[in-house]
Formats: sequence, C-alpha cells, structure tokens
Amino acid sequence: MDPGRLLSCTALTVQPASSSLVRGSSRPRSPTQPLKLCEAAGPEFSMTASQSLSSLAFCGGTLRSPRQRLGLLGGCALMSSVCGAALFCSLCFGFGCGLATSLLVAGPLAAAAAVLAFLSRQVRCLAALVVLASGAKEARAALASAAVVLALTRSLSNVTRNIDILIDCFECVVKASLQGIKEFVCTVKEAVDLLYAITKEIMRALNDFFGGMTFSKIGDERSVGTVVTCNASLQVIEGIRNYTEGIFARLNVIADVLCHPLFNAVLVILNLLIMLILAGHYFRRYRQKLSFDNVYITNQFCSIDRELRRRGEEHVLPLLKVEREKLVILSSLALSSVERRAMVRYAVPVITNGLLCVVAIVVDYGVFLLVDIVYRHMDSIAHEHISLDMNVEVNLFMIVFFPVLKRSQSFQNNLSLIADKCFDKNRPPTPPDKGTIVKVCVLFTALALFSLSSAFINRLRRKVVSLFYPEREVQRILYLHKKILDKRRKRPRETIKLHRTLLQSIMKRGKRDTSKELQPLGSF
Repeated sequence: MDPGRLLSCTALTVQPASSSLVRGSSRPRSPTQPLKLCEAAGPEFSMTASQSLSSLAFCGGTLRSPRQRLGLLGGCALMSSVCGAALFCSLCFGFGCGLATSLLVAGPLAAAAAVLAFLSRQVRCLAALVVLASGAKEARAALASAAVVLALTRSLSNVTRNIDILIDCFECVVKASLQGIKEFVCTVKEAVDLLYAITKEIMRALNDFFGGMTFSKIGDERSVGTVVTCNASLQVIEGIRNYTEGIFARLNVIADVLCHPLFNAVLVILNLLIMLILAGHYFRRYRQKLSFDNVYITNQFCSIDRELRRRGEEHVLPLLKVEREKLVILSSLALSSVERRAMVRYAVPVITNGLLCVVAIVVDYGVFLLVDIVYRHMDSIAHEHISLDMNVEVNLFMIVFFPVLKRSQSFQNNLSLIADKCFDKNRPPTPPDKGTIVKVCVLFTALALFSLSSAFINRLRRKVVSLFYPEREVQRILYLHKKILDKRRKRPRETIKLHRTLLQSIMKRGKRDTSKELQPLGSF
C-alpha cells in the first residue's frame, strides 16, 4: 500500500474527530473511519485488533455464534451472582435485616443486573468501571471518612461510659466521707458539751476564775466550719457532674445517630452512588473527548508506530526524555513522575485520617487506664484516722495546795474516706473495643493498598474501556500520535525563540556593564 494513502487516511480520520469531539459533540462523525484506518495501517494491526475482541465475548457488542452467547450469559450470571451475594451478606449481617428480606431485595436486583448486562454492552462496561471506581480518590475519601466515623463514635461512647463511672465513684466517695465527717463532728460536739458542763461547774466554784466558754465556742465553730467545707466540696463535684453529663449526653446522641443502622445504610448507598457517578463520568468523557486521560502508550500504539516506521513515515518511538515524564507506558511496572506525584497526593489524606483515628483510640485507652487505676487501687489507700484527746485539770492555790477539780476525758474516732459500696463490681471500666480497632485497621490497610496501586487501577480502567470500544481506542491512539508529532515540530521553534531571548538579555546586560565602565572615563 502507498505510504501517502496511510498519511492521508490518518489525517482525515483524526482531525475531524478531534475538532468535533473537543468542542463537545457526543460521537465521531463516521464510525467506519477507524476500521478503514486499521485496514490502511496494515494487516498485522487489523488482525490484532479483531482478535482482541473475539477472544473476550464479555466485551463484544454483536455475538453471532451460540457459543459466544452462552459464554456471555455465563459471565453475566457469575457477575450478578457475586454482586447479589455481596448485597445479601451486607443486608443480613451488616444492617441486621432478616433472611427473607435480604433475599427478596438481593435476588431480583441480581437477576435484573444479569439481564441488563447480557443485553447491553454499555451496562457491562459500566459494571466493570464501578468495580474499578472503588480505587478512585473520591471512593477512597468516602472509605476514609467511614473509618474515621467508626473510630470516633466507638471511642467517644467508650470514653463517656468510663468517665461516667469515674464521676459516680468520686461522688459516692465524697458522700461517704461527708457521712463520716458528720459522725466525727457529732462526737466532737459531745466532747464540747461535756467540757461546757465542766466549765460551768468551775465557774460556779471560782466566780469567773477560768473562762471555758470561749473554748467551747471555738470548738463548736470549728466543727461547723468543717461541715460547711465538706458541703462545698460536694457541691463542686455535683456541678462538675452536671456539666459533664450535659456534654456527654450530646455526644451520646451524636454517637447513636452515627451508629444507627439506617445511617450506615445511607452511607453505603451514597458510596455506591459516588462510584456509579464516577464510572459514568469516565465512560462519557472517554467516548466524547479524545484528549481525556490520553497519556498511555499501549501495545496498539507501539504496533501502529512500528508499521509507520516500516513504511518510512514519521514515528514517535522511542520517546524523548521530556515525553517519558508526561506519558505512561501501559505495559511497564515502573511509575512515571506524574503517577508518583499523584500517588503521594492521594496518600496524604489517608495518613491524616489514620492519625486522627490513632489519636481517638489512644485517648480512649488513656481514659480507660486512668479509670482502671482508680477503680482497682482506690480501695487499697490507707484509711485516714482522726483522733481527739481532751484533758481538763483545774488546781486552786490557796494556803494549802489541793486540787479543786481534776477531770480527764479522751475522745477518739476513726474516719474512713473510702467506702466499699462506691465500687460497683458489676460495672467495671471497659477497654477500647478490639473489634473496632480491627475494622479500622482493615479499612486503612485497604486504603493504603488502594493508594499505592492507584496508578495501576487507572491503567486497568483504561484497558477495560479500550476492550469494550476498540474503534474508539484507535482514534485516541492516532490523536495522541499526532499530538506528539505536533509538539516535536513546535519544539525547535520554541528552542530557537528561547535561545534568541537569552542572547538578547545577555547582550543588553553586556551593554549595561560597558556603559558603567565608560562613565568614569567620560567624567574625567
């Protein structure tokens, strides 16, 4: 075949399609042009393009033989059964629905999906893109949000329960201590009353020789002050308890809403809708715009370029260093610079959300340790013993030394600041839920794997769509080939222009330096 015919066919095929599609038209002008181009490119490429579809009946549009139809039916049935089983398990075990309800919902949906996938190639392509959309950045963001919500809700609920146990324990201890202090004050009051009676006897005998009323008043005032201080401490504890109960009540309401099965079902449905929207967006942009996600060097691209080189026409392989940084070789395991930057950019939100979950779990565990230490070791604190000894002795010095009154009285009372009933053995503090920690770790492990393999997921998505629409893939390959050649033609002009600009700037700088050197000579 004449090489001029190949170039003319390439130009006629690429230029109208690219101009019309970039402006927003939905389809290329002539669907038969890519097939003519395949024939013009050579028998090798046309054979590989036809065999790539005939080998996969699942991706084909028209199926002629009964064997291909039977294979397509089996593939659709297998795909729908797997999706139906996943939906049944999520409804039955995740949302707590009954077996009958889960079966009634999952069965008809799986059957409808199988029928639609068998009848339409677009539905099969969308189903494959929805599965691959789970690795997209929006789906990863939704999965990370679900993990953060799970960690925060469970941690907050456990923290509120443990702090509530601690506050109840402190309140009980203060009340028990108040009761012991009241008993001690009663004992002191009895001692003061006894001393007051003794003082009255002395006053009658000695006529204001010894003033014991002041002592009794002082003791009475001290006892009243102790009771007032203890009541103030109890009021402070009750105020703290009321404030924390108000905060934790709001947090419990939020946690109950976030942990509700209906809320979880809404999150799952929204996640599925996001994946479906992403798949539909990629599917539509792939078919409408040639420049969309067109940075991949595929095997078909290499075969077309080899055919052009064999015929002595312009070719682009091997790529230049600048082109290798922007383009992606689909069959290579090495990541390009664009893919590496995208992978780092996708990994940053995953790391921040993971740190947030770690902080929530650490705070939960710290509160548990604090409450557990108080719960286990407060009853082993030494009880404080408070004792009171009072001795009264009055001697009268007259001509002969003799005692008028001698009375010795001791009062002792033991005050225990800890009460055994304050520790409810049936309500111990709870550690962080291990199941929640395992779920969060599994979710973030999946997120890390998705982030590390995001470049390969994007490559696989492009490969899947190209299998369903090979004629469109040929147009995109030719568009990319022509775009690379156009940039190479423009690059020498840009290089010459850049060199000219640099030369002019150097010349201007040299003139400025020369004028500065000549200026002192002129003044001289």
